[in-house]
Amino acid sequence: MANNRLILTFELDCDSTLALLQICLHKQGFRAIHSFELESACASFSDPTCPHHPGEVCECLLVTLTIYRDDIGTIPIVLHGHGNKTEIWNLESHLLPLALDDCLKFTRLEGQVLKRRLCSTEVSNTKGSFSSTVEGGRY
Repeated sequence: MANNRLILTFELDCDSTLALLQICLHKQGFRAIHSFELESACASFSDPTCPHHPGEVCECLLVTLTIYRDDIGTIPIVLHGHGNKTEIWNLESHLLPLALDDCLKFTRLEGQVLKRRLCSTEVSNTKGSFSSTVEGGRY
């Protein structure tokens, strides 16, 4: 991804980021086509060392989304996921249209809220009872 531009980094796994991104894009009138997914982004089959995370076995996930809306045309982006971190890359040299840039930033905020909620959820299942604590309240 040498000539591409990093747009945002999410502190969520790639699948969660993809789902959240597709929902937020749809709400803003964008269409997102999941055009490609590579389970292992490792550069070499003979050496499974990750080119993005030196010294680690490659467990990266790459997903290509083609995003479009009538007023902005088509823009390809790539999600690069590794563990609980996902980077979003712009594959084109020009800047993103403001509407798409705003939507991506809003999606990242939604992801941060989701992560806080998930991290503050305590689930206990003892003797058939279920309780969950979400941000200080019991449900």
